[in-house]
Amino acid sequence: MIVNIQAPKKVPDDTYIFIREKMQKLDSFFDAVIHADVYLKEEKKNPVKGKIVKIQLFLPGPDIFAVDKADTYQKAFSFALADIRKQLIKQKEERYTLKK
Repeated sequence: MIVNIQAPKKVPDDTYIFIREKMQKLDSFFDAVIHADVYLKEEKKNPVKGKIVKIQLFLPGPDIFAVDKADTYQKAFSFALADIRKQLIKQKEERYTLKK
């Protein structure tokens, strides 16, 4: 899976590595993911504690999207990724139910 990560400012390399490793594990849930975009943003009012992560997965059919906020990018990413996993599992179940 191709993972594009966009950030407004320099983000530590370990954050990029963390995100890429976790995103690659999504293939075990659902192998039809074409590619993913991960957007890292800072909240304007509180850039120190307001880290926002948006994840968008491109699949055949409808895309999957999740947003979360925390005091670090890694925490916000983990929360958003948990939501993405739930959506992927649900979509996979729906696809296989429709095929039967």
